Amino acid sequence: MSSLSCASLFPEMPASRQLLPPLPQGFIYQPEFISEAEERRMLREIRAIALRTAVWNGFAAKRRIASFALSESMPETYKSDPNKGSATLGDNPVQRDDGTVESRPVQTEAAPSWMLELSERVADFLGYERGSICHALLTEYPPGAPIGWHRDSPPHRSIIGLSLGSDCTFRLRPQFETQRNRSSVISFQAEARSLYEMAGASRSRWQHSIAPVRQQRWSITMRTI
Repeated sequence: MSSLSCASLFPEMPASRQLLPPLPQGFIYQPEFISEAEERRMLREIRAIALRTAVWNGFAAKRRIASFALSESMPETYKSDPNKGSATLGDNPVQRDDGTVESRPVQTEAAPSWMLELSERVADFLGYERGSICHALLTEYPPGAPIGWHRDSPPHRSIIGLSLGSDCTFRLRPQFETQRNRSSVISFQAEARSLYEMAGASRSRWQHSIAPVRQQRWSITMRTI
């Protein structure tokens, strides 16, 4: 895959085609972070990667995922269970009598060169030191696949996502039930090729979810220490 250029990208990044609602403190949204040609090249690379069923709170999810190390700063405990406390990676999960499944954790692999280049480009854009983005989770969403309300577990300081293939409805709500009401859910379209970051209050005080997608979608979720 050809190199992803960082030169002269950031002063004139495209504006969103949609009218965005007020977003929580620390939430950044950038449409068209990559070009359509770059998206096509990434998807060709992604389709060659072996993905495994995601297990969410004991149940096999519709999503398939793969885990990658982007730097040596990734915690040792994360290398064997990249979704510790929420989801695990499994290959052919076994169903128990109560309907839940058990799965064998899958080791995090070294990231391919194109994903390392992408992480450096993202770090440059967001003002992080190269190498501070330590982990990437590749997720495939078939039509109808959602992801439920959650807040990513520590120790990651910020969560960064790149959307590929199609748009999705991205939703945010306060972490604590006492702060929620009928109007507290924030919803917008995370467009294909767009980038978002959750840091600060949006990372620590808000949950997020994705409504069932209408078309095949992939995401690369990156995390910093």
